[in-house]
Amino acid sequence: MTTGEASGGEERGNDSGSPHGTVIGGRYQLRARMGRGGMSMVWDAYDVSLGRPVVVKELTPDGDPDPEAYTRWLGRLRREVRVLASTLHRHLAAIYDLGESEGRVWIVMERLDQRSLADRIADRGGRLDVTETARIGLEVLRGLRALYAAGMAHGDVKPRNVLFRPDGPAVLVDQLGLTFADEGGVVGT
Repeated sequence: MTTGEASGGEERGNDSGSPHGTVIGGRYQLRARMGRGGMSMVWDAYDVSLGRPVVVKELTPDGDPDPEAYTRWLGRLRREVRVLASTLHRHLAAIYDLGESEGRVWIVMERLDQRSLADRIADRGGRLDVTETARIGLEVLRGLRALYAAGMAHGDVKPRNVLFRPDGPAVLVDQLGLTFADEGGVVGT
């Protein structure tokens, strides 16, 4: 992906990522920063080509890797994203696109309700009823099973990484940073 021109034909400035209004990849208009993590910045965005809201996640490798380490990181990321994009499942957030520009890597994903399972638990005083807990647990398990069938393990399953579709079902998000299940080693937190 490349940083494109915003409306009016002018190139927008750079704010360790891209500020509100910037169009990347010629089609994803960044609307607002949703969050920032140690290795990523997440944007609420709009796909102007398809007329739908999306999430754009800008990823950076851990630390300041040498060119060889960066190439390995990017290759692994591309492999993960290809597997994720082909693993369509109701209980996994869809991956739509991947691109790179000026040393920045962008992943474009399905936009879901941003209220997480952690928020729902907090709203209810730290407790969910047994029926709802079982339903959500089974839905997350179905998403994990789909990942495992694709040869991957999630590694960061937690209430903050479970969002909900408008009609109610739980969706596992933040699948990036997955481990290929056949590589062994310790996975997750």
